[in-house]
Amino acid sequence: MEKSIIAIKSLLENSVSQAGQPLSDIKKVFFGDPVTIPESDLPALAVLPISTDYNLRGSRYDEKIQNVEIRLVYNAKAYFGQSGLQNDKVFAVEDAMKKVEMSNDDHETTAFTVCGTIQKNPTLPYTDGGNTFNACEIAQVTNVNYALSTNRGFPTYEVTTTVKIRAIGDR
Repeated sequence: MEKSIIAIKSLLENSVSQAGQPLSDIKKVFFGDPVTIPESDLPALAVLPISTDYNLRGSRYDEKIQNVEIRLVYNAKAYFGQSGLQNDKVFAVEDAMKKVEMSNDDHETTAFTVCGTIQKNPTLPYTDGGNTFNACEIAQVTNVNYALSTNRGFPTYEVTTTVKIRAIGDR
């Protein structure tokens, strides 16, 4: 599970570093969810483990189905302003959809969004000591949930992307 989270965090940091792309104004990507995030570090992404299911594959291998969440966190007071000429759109909602799952007219998810980052890198490649490895056989975005929250000590708007990861290894 740790390698999967390291890989996702690294891939998201790469997407954040792409100037002019949807995630370019993300201030921090966390390994885990610190819950108390300074307002100056928002908007932020948190990558955290949720669960792992183990399945036997013969007498030698285990298949691990890992569930990971990627949370996009906004400070509600800073991001609930109105946008542009369209007074009926809440900026945070519109911006969150672009950051997480923006797609083109053919429904292809944009590469440097949260979902696009996973979809374009389904084996979750990561670098360790100069060598590149894959954290899994396949990673798949399974759903996206949008919600308001008061669990952080101040109101936030949060988008949770769930990723299912399949990894097979020796027992």
